Amino acid sequence: MVILNGNAETSNVHVIHPPIDGILLNTIRKAPEIQSTHKKAWRKVKWTKLGEDEYFRLIDQLRLCVGRDEPFWTLERYWTVTEDQE
Repeated sequence: MVILNGNAETSNVHVIHPPIDGILLNTIRKAPEIQSTHKKAWRKVKWTKLGEDEYFRLIDQLRLCVGRDEPFWTLERYWTVTEDQE
């Protein structure tokens, strides 16, 4: 899905997010501005092995990484094609 406007008003805007993969988890874990007690646990997450409950628990944890008024898709700023950050 593509959102063309950062202020898009749609019911989906709060559930859309980038791929939850090792790149995203590692980048968020290293981001100093993210304050989470779950950072150490994210290092051990094997995203391809997550069961449904584990996946939704991880999603709940990641939702706390974006501002209260920010759509969940803004988490995308931590996802890149590679782990290299410019």
